[in-house]
Amino acid sequence: MKNKYKIVFILLITFTTSLVISLNSLNNNAKFTCEVKNLSSTLSTGGYNYLFIKNDGALFEWGQNEATFIWDKQKPSYSYKEPFKIMDDITSVYGDQWMTLVIDSKGFLYGWGSNLWNRLEKSGEMFFNKPKKIMDNVSMTSIGDKRCIALKKDGSVWLWGNEISKPIEVMKDASFVTSGHDSDYVIKNDGSLWAWGDIGIPDKNGNTYRNEPTKIMEDCISVSSKVNTFVVKKDFSLWAWGYTKSGDSKHPIDYFNDGLPTKIMENVKYAAIGYGSYLAIKNDNSLWTWGENSSGQLGDGTNEYRISPAKIMNNVDYAVNGINYTLVTTNDGDLWLMGSYVLFDKEKMDKGAKQDYLPRKIMNNLKLNK
Repeated sequence: MKNKYKIVFILLITFTTSLVISLNSLNNNAKFTCEVKNLSSTLSTGGYNYLFIKNDGALFEWGQNEATFIWDKQKPSYSYKEPFKIMDDITSVYGDQWMTLVIDSKGFLYGWGSNLWNRLEKSGEMFFNKPKKIMDNVSMTSIGDKRCIALKKDGSVWLWGNEISKPIEVMKDASFVTSGHDSDYVIKNDGSLWAWGDIGIPDKNGNTYRNEPTKIMEDCISVSSKVNTFVVKKDFSLWAWGYTKSGDSKHPIDYFNDGLPTKIMENVKYAAIGYGSYLAIKNDNSLWTWGENSSGQLGDGTNEYRISPAKIMNNVDYAVNGINYTLVTTNDGDLWLMGSYVLFDKEKMDKGAKQDYLPRKIMNNLKLNK
C-alpha cells in the first residue's frame, strides 16, 4: 500500500514539473499588441451567493454562506437576505461555490473561503474566514475547479493550486486568462489562444487532455470555460465547443458534443458559460440567453429549456450566470436578477407566491464593467 501511494505521488510531481517546464517554454514568444478593453469583473456568483461592487468600490455579498464563509460574520451555512459590505477599494471580484477572489485598486489579490485543492495556499488550513493576500500587481484572475490563474499588469501569467504549492510564473506576453474544469486558457498579446489540461478538443487519437500548452485558434479577445468553452474573436464572432452531452434528451446542443470549435453567433462582445446556462452580450448591448432554465434563469418568462439564444434585455453592461440565476447590470448602474428569487422573497415563496420568471430590478448605483 505504501508503494502504491509513493507511485501516485511521484506521478503527480512529474506531471506538475513537466507542465511548468512546458508552460515556461512559451515565455520567449515575440510581443504584439492586442487591446482588451475590459479585464475587470464587477459582478460574481458562487453557488448560491452573490457579490457585486458599487460605484465607490465597496464590495457587497449576500446569499447562502455555506462554504465561502462571509468573513466578518464567520457563520457558515447562514443565509443573508440583505447585502452587506465586505471591504472597500475593490475593482474586480471572482467567485465560485467554494471561495472568492478580489483585486483592489492597488492591484493586490486577496482570497477567502474554502481551501479545497489548495487554491488559496498549500497548507493544512481548510478555510480562511478573512481575506488572505496572495500576490500583487494583478489585473485579472480566475478560479478553476482545481487551480487558479492570474494575469499580472506586466502580462505575466501565474498559476497555483492542487500540487502547485505557491503561485508560479508560467507564461509572458498575455492579455487574458481563465480557468475551467481541470483546464486553463491564456490569450497572448498576438491574439492566439493557448490551453492545457482537459480542454475538450480531441487530438488525432481522440484524447482531450493536453499535458503541454496547445494553440487552439487565432484572433481571440476573451474566453469563458467550465466543462464547455466559449471564445469571442476579434471579428466579434462567438465560438463554442465541449466534450460532454449538453442540452436535454429532446434538444441536444450539437456544438457542445463533438469537441470541434464551431461559430455560433455574430456581433458578440462578451459571452459566459454558467451551470448549464449560457449568455452573450452583443455589440448593441442586448443580452441573449439560452440553455438550462429550470429556475427561470434565462429571464424569458418561462422555466423551459431553450436550445437557441433569445434576446432578453437591452442596455446591458455586464452579466454573470450562477447555478440557478443570472445577475445583470445595465448601463445606468441598475442590478437585475433572473431566476431564483428565494433569497429575496422567501416568505412570499413559502406562502405559494407565483414566480413570473422575468428579470427583476433589485438595486442601483453599481460599478459598471467598462
